[in-house]
Amino acid sequence: MELKLPITERARKYGYIIWPKVMDRDIYGFLGEIEKAEIWFENSLLGEKNIDWKHRRISIGYTRTRTLPANVMNFVLKFDKKRTLKITCQ
Repeated sequence: MELKLPITERARKYGYIIWPKVMDRDIYGFLGEIEKAEIWFENSLLGEKNIDWKHRRISIGYTRTRTLPANVMNFVLKFDKKRTLKITCQ
């Protein structure tokens, strides 16, 4: 299963995967209620990261998001039950 999230300007600037409140149900259905996940971003292991449910975000680091080309518009998330979240960009 995969989920597509738009890359906002705030996400690029501060280094987060951010979702709007209207997508809470989709995110909970996708990730469950886990607190941490092993994050892979574009085939690089970032390690175990917290999922910030209160602020609806996952940190991946601004050095990674600021260098994304302007034509990249979406994060594509793939999650397996072993708590591994793989993120690619489209």
